[in-house]
Amino acid sequence: MSAPVTGSDCSLVDDSRQFAAPQTRVDIGADRRLNLFISGHGSPTVVLIPGLGVQTGLWVRVQPELSRAVRVLSYDQAGIGFSDPGPLPWTAAQAAVDLRTALRAAHIAPPYLFVAMSMGTFEAREFVRENPGEVVGMVFVDPTPDDFRARAAAVSPNDERRIREQSSHYSFCADCARDGLLGPDRPPEPKCVLPVVPGLSEIMTEALQQNTYRESYWRTLASQFEGLMACKPDGNLGSMPVIVLSAGARQNPGVPSEDFSALEALVTAGHAEMARLSTRGEMRCVPQSGHLIMWDRPDAVIAAIRDVIAAV
Repeated sequence: MSAPVTGSDCSLVDDSRQFAAPQTRVDIGADRRLNLFISGHGSPTVVLIPGLGVQTGLWVRVQPELSRAVRVLSYDQAGIGFSDPGPLPWTAAQAAVDLRTALRAAHIAPPYLFVAMSMGTFEAREFVRENPGEVVGMVFVDPTPDDFRARAAAVSPNDERRIREQSSHYSFCADCARDGLLGPDRPPEPKCVLPVVPGLSEIMTEALQQNTYRESYWRTLASQFEGLMACKPDGNLGSMPVIVLSAGARQNPGVPSEDFSALEALVTAGHAEMARLSTRGEMRCVPQSGHLIMWDRPDAVIAAIRDVIAAV
């Protein structure tokens, strides 16, 4: 394991209005389009794979800086942001198929370097398994450990209740959207208002909130959440350069204090396991960062990507 990453550089922010609107919507079949944001030139193409409910706008502190040297692609998963809804229940395998189809539709050929955040790591690993040789390096950004639900239940008796409550919350908001109770002209339903991301511009905050008025958004979140909690991907990553970034100041609202340490130890151990998926894997602790490392510490994410590019 390497030494912790230090320092922070908020000057990397480029609050472009482009992130707050649809960019390139490509046809992936079945009358569906996926929203891609493509910038820069150069190889390998860096593909920014989102976590649960993450839209392209939350990569605004990373993508513009990287685009100075390589081509970078961020995107909205099916049902999120400016992408059309996809089939449910959500699976990492279907998400990987959507991504592969979108890359082909956009005429973006391999090699790819994947930067996968949180649950996006499952989609990334499914893609590698189904498309050997196309991905030459990986950066995992505070990834969800494999088989997290069962492992969390073993160390935290209260965690299963918390997971059920989270699923119920997504379903409640989906029902509200279905019944027309959410929208800019409606009194806000507190449970269905996204938390404010400190430093995010007003126009981008509004773009994120607009998404929450759609029933398909909440149905997608509910299905993704249920699916990712039980993900157990197969295989390893051979000798591919891999860097796992682990948040050093993660917060878990609603987790009892007596369970927090046990869950943190579980996540840290899971991140170390992911680093060992490759003979060239490395884990880096990122202090002063919560789960959204690409927002809290974009410098750490950019440095890891550059190191992997150098390695390949």
